[in-house]
Amino acid sequence: MDQLSKAGALTLDDSHFRPHDVEGYGTLPLLELPTAAVDFNDQSGYWISLAPFRRSDGARLLIGQIHTFNLEEGVGGWAIPMAYEPADDYQALVKTLGFDEGWELSRGGTMLAVPVTEAISRVLALALEQDRLVLTVVDGKSLYPMSLVPSAASAIEQVLADR
Repeated sequence: MDQLSKAGALTLDDSHFRPHDVEGYGTLPLLELPTAAVDFNDQSGYWISLAPFRRSDGARLLIGQIHTFNLEEGVGGWAIPMAYEPADDYQALVKTLGFDEGWELSRGGTMLAVPVTEAISRVLALALEQDRLVLTVVDGKSLYPMSLVPSAASAIEQVLADR
């Protein structure tokens, strides 16, 4: 069992990444998550961390985590200390991949493993072009645009350059 499986990573495929046309907004880079991956509510804000990863068999992956914070608490009220010792495989992998920002996750322990296929590469290139990735869930009724922070944009650039 590899580290990603031990960490309980949720593997996504082409069906989770697609261009999505929205009247008046054009084509958006959509990431559609299974409902088990994230909890939506109107009290939270979201952003995504990404890191390039190559498995021992050579497969290229983009590893992601959806982070959340309580909007009512304001900036900083939801932070936890950044310096900690990982308590399990999941936390160790998070730290190894550079996600050691100390933010709480929307679902503790949810990590996304994305194989970098041609179809997903096209959506990631669109995300870079627009500087955003639009999040939704299967059968969701709303879209949540997330600006790409510099580290997420850099991770996408790295996996696209490594094709």
